[in-house]
Amino acid sequence: MKNVLFCLTLLALSVNIFAQDEVYVSEKYGNALKLILKEDKTYQLIYNEGVYEQKLDSLYLSSNKKSTDNFTAIPFEQGSQLDSIELTFTSEMGYLSTYNIAIAASSGDEQNLNFLPLFNYQSNPATTYSDNLIKFKIKKDKFLFVAKKNYVTNETEVSKFEISPKLGRLEISENYSMGANLVAVFNEKGNIVISENGANPIEFVIQGKVSEQEKPKALDYTSVKNISIDWNFPSLYNTENYTASLNQDTINVKIEVSLKEALKNLKIKENNCLLIVNEPEDVFEKFIVLHKSSSVDLGYYDETDKNIFDFSFYNLKEDEQGWLEKINYSKNTKFIVLSSNESVIYSTEQSVSKLTEAGYYSYEYINLAREIKSVANICVVNENLLNKKISIAQIKTALYNASVKLNHRTLFPEGTDDYAITTEAAPSVNSLDSTVEYSEYTNPAKLRGVFYKSKITKQELDAIWRKVLNQYTKEAEYDKELFHTIYKELNNEGFSMNLFGEQRYIMNENDFRAFDYLLKHYPKATSVEYNTDYNYDYSTYFPAISDVKYLISNVLSRNLSDGYEVNPTLEQKKEIINRYGNYLYDSPNDYYMLTAYAGSLITNKNEQELFSFYENFVSRFDTKNIIESLNNYYENNYELNWYNLKNDFSTMANNVSWYVVDNKISDPVKIKKAIEWSEMSLKLSRNNSYYMDTLAQLYYKNGDKQKAILTQEEAVKNYKDSDVNPDTLTEMKNVLEKMRSGNYK
Repeated sequence: MKNVLFCLTLLALSVNIFAQDEVYVSEKYGNALKLILKEDKTYQLIYNEGVYEQKLDSLYLSSNKKSTDNFTAIPFEQGSQLDSIELTFTSEMGYLSTYNIAIAASSGDEQNLNFLPLFNYQSNPATTYSDNLIKFKIKKDKFLFVAKKNYVTNETEVSKFEISPKLGRLEISENYSMGANLVAVFNEKGNIVISENGANPIEFVIQGKVSEQEKPKALDYTSVKNISIDWNFPSLYNTENYTASLNQDTINVKIEVSLKEALKNLKIKENNCLLIVNEPEDVFEKFIVLHKSSSVDLGYYDETDKNIFDFSFYNLKEDEQGWLEKINYSKNTKFIVLSSNESVIYSTEQSVSKLTEAGYYSYEYINLAREIKSVANICVVNENLLNKKISIAQIKTALYNASVKLNHRTLFPEGTDDYAITTEAAPSVNSLDSTVEYSEYTNPAKLRGVFYKSKITKQELDAIWRKVLNQYTKEAEYDKELFHTIYKELNNEGFSMNLFGEQRYIMNENDFRAFDYLLKHYPKATSVEYNTDYNYDYSTYFPAISDVKYLISNVLSRNLSDGYEVNPTLEQKKEIINRYGNYLYDSPNDYYMLTAYAGSLITNKNEQELFSFYENFVSRFDTKNIIESLNNYYENNYELNWYNLKNDFSTMANNVSWYVVDNKISDPVKIKKAIEWSEMSLKLSRNNSYYMDTLAQLYYKNGDKQKAILTQEEAVKNYKDSDVNPDTLTEMKNVLEKMRSGNYK
């Protein structure tokens, strides 16, 4: 039935289109984009126009205009001549970029134009790109030049408008043009959905008959060629603390003249990577252009990621193909990257031209370049860690670098959110370097290749880490690099994760010593006096005291709790309590960690230790006045959340008390203790049916049968979860009937 109705709808729409002009609008880009379908089988879509052909439920729109100006300028004249002109900028897309649009006014000289970006004219905070509007005045001149940087082609396009003496205002709109290969289909709601090359669908809703009102005539424009603009605007942005990066035209790329010279220079310059391409010259030249267009983003990432490696480039000549076989790689290898010691850190048999396929341009190259730099760091770390002549201080720094400069996602993409469609590595006969497969996104512009993998073993790494801890844990003062390395390592962001993809859950002896160092030094290390450097990069941002306290709590909790990927044994939990018992009892987060420990004792039915542990814990509080006592504890530990503290405290009291009921314990001393704790839980969580059920059964076990019945009646009466968990209510009622009949055991 649904398909029949859809076809009838299409037929009705089809007839309607031929009968009159129809206007459809879309709100996708903030403004109402208009599609006009005319009686004569022509259409208008923003600044596109052409003819359309209808086939069944689809319209095929062919464009008469293959290109259009970037801007439409609507003039508004004033009665008299003015020295200034008001400019209003807006965009058909609903998003006005203030960085890739610039203006200049001139009497006609096109060689000395002083362009400034729209950003420079945003004096009013209310007129930002988010409002899709900027309005300002400039001194009037004979011509106005409006430039736009096309980030796809990386070209600057300039429109030249002649300004008449009486012109007082220009409304300039940044044009939005869809391409020529447009297909429109009717959906089931009767709306038109237009897509460009099968992508970027926009839905249009019918508005009504087209208005007879003509749009104001726009100013004529002239496209001006060969105007070069430094889009970083160093004159505007260069300050004492910031220097604008260079325009692409001035970017120097080191292209080696021969393979021999390239390999020689690679060894001379520290922190350098040699990117060797094995492609036709035109492909290599496009690759260099791609690198230039990515240089600003790469420079930014280099600064934040601390990836200080530079790139040099070389295109392999025909008579140098034997070099690939010499290093055990196939001649089909199209792209290979060497580190300073000539280790191969990346290789692929896919053409670098793939990086510019499907219009993705620099995005994938930027990602790949960052990964290459990260793996280059791994090579350096490996060399340092495996160097038997290196000092302990240098090892410590190498481990710090391995913790803050490496990216485990490069070597272990399967452990990330990257959705791979294949993990097949590029073929290679290389048997020298150990490699790891690199996954490919569904993105068609991604190169599939093989990265270098760390050569150091876990056993070697543990031994090296032990050496560092042996030396530095003896010293009274803390070491900033070591402290940060420990923080990263215990937070599963350090060298173990970056080199092996290994998450650490249960502490080993090295971890215990590192944790002790963290506990000893974190108050001083995280104080303002010792931590004045602020860095926006999360990887190297030195942790604040709240971060470290959270980490301490997290480390202890995962060594006390079940539910992680690796769960601790009861013996391991006991060791944590034995080692850090004093800290647990004095820590602001002890209630959370101790609840986890009590839960593990209950699960393992370690009855004697459970009662000994819990009695020791509760002894810190006045159970007769538990609310006041707990409130005093809360006020002295301001970081706690009162609601969570109260609930967790009462939950733990109930769980320990329920242990007596659930395991049918008959020891009168333990029953009386459990009653005391159960009554305490209800002082904190009044009318809690679950807690009353526990207390009622404890009363019965203690011989207070009438008190037990009254309490169980209250539990049934106050039960709130019958819609969610009716079985519990049934069970409570059964217990009550057994108590009344004297059959409860």
